[in-house]
Amino acid sequence: MYIKFKTKIKTRTNFSSSLMGNEGIFNLKLEGEGILALESPIAKDDLIEIELENDQIKIDGSYAIAWSDSLDFSVKKASKSLVSSAMTEEGFVNVYTGSGKILLAPLDYKEK
Repeated sequence: MYIKFKTKIKTRTNFSSSLMGNEGIFNLKLEGEGILALESPIAKDDLIEIELENDQIKIDGSYAIAWSDSLDFSVKKASKSLVSSAMTEEGFVNVYTGSGKILLAPLDYKEK
């Protein structure tokens, strides 16, 4: 069987996520038309969908599985001072700002 669809895969570079958030230097962006199958460490029925409208959310760890390209993504200190952030286990949080959707895992799927 052959399925034809148009798609583009781009990498988005985010140095703050790589240096502070341990999320890697690149995030993949996928756009186009057609059918796409993704493998997720979390079952679809267990994912939590959050919708933002000109708002901001801060998320600890690697709970975000995917998010809309319309959202701005950055990594910031969890507390006001760098010393406090370094002393806590979490230290940094992922910040999503704007309008769009975020798919969250109910637990940190990267923990071993």
